[in-house]
Amino acid sequence: MIEVTETAAQAVMVSAASNECEGMALRIAARREEDSGIQYQMGFDDPREGDAAFESNGVTVVVDPLSQPLLNGLALDFGELEGVVQFVFINPNDRQGDVRG
Repeated sequence: MIEVTETAAQAVMVSAASNECEGMALRIAARREEDSGIQYQMGFDDPREGDAAFESNGVTVVVDPLSQPLLNGLALDFGELEGVVQFVFINPNDRQGDVRG
């Protein structure tokens, strides 16, 4: 399961509107790096066969089968971190700690 905080959901909806992607799902993908950290990608996309789909705070999130184990329990937040306003991936599976996106 993936949680999108209310603040992140608002930022996703603003981004979808400004990019003419309203109604599309937010795809989050992940892959393990050599240093055991996780690299994240996200963007608007249509669901595909085999995807897991989650609904959180009005945002539909889709995840491909290879990313699912790495993203289980993920929380997507949005806020200021180290002086930069950005998306933040809070993932219990990431040994490198919180990752900014």
